[in-house]
Amino acid sequence: MNTPTAPSPETIRRAAVFWEQAQEDIKAAKSARNSGEHLQSGFFSLQAAINALSAVCHLQGHYRLPPGVDELLRLCVTADPLFAKMIGDSEGLVQVAGRNPFNKGGSPADDAAESKRCLQEAKTVLRAVRAYLKKNRGRFFPP
Repeated sequence: MNTPTAPSPETIRRAAVFWEQAQEDIKAAKSARNSGEHLQSGFFSLQAAINALSAVCHLQGHYRLPPGVDELLRLCVTADPLFAKMIGDSEGLVQVAGRNPFNKGGSPADDAAESKRCLQEAKTVLRAVRAYLKKNRGRFFPP
């Protein structure tokens, strides 16, 4: 049975930076949503999820990362099976990734609903990553 190699101190430091940035991004998403900047909120939510999942991927030795949330979740499954049940549950984040920031999109109500959905999905991802980091705080860093 292969035992996983411990990540280097530099890898742990970089993963911690991804995690810290994810937390800043989720704050920015909330702030943008509260300011009525719904598309901006969706993009910050997406970035928060990607940064949080990137932290886990780096800790597992994955450095060339795929662009999508579901693809990142698939890589994270190697770290913890809790990520498997999240695959396919990030449709709002997937949709906002394909949005043209110069196209105003739908009605203000639709944009508000979309930003709320993206924020909720990003929060779910961050909670899962936080749980993973808490479970492994002795190996990596406390969340």
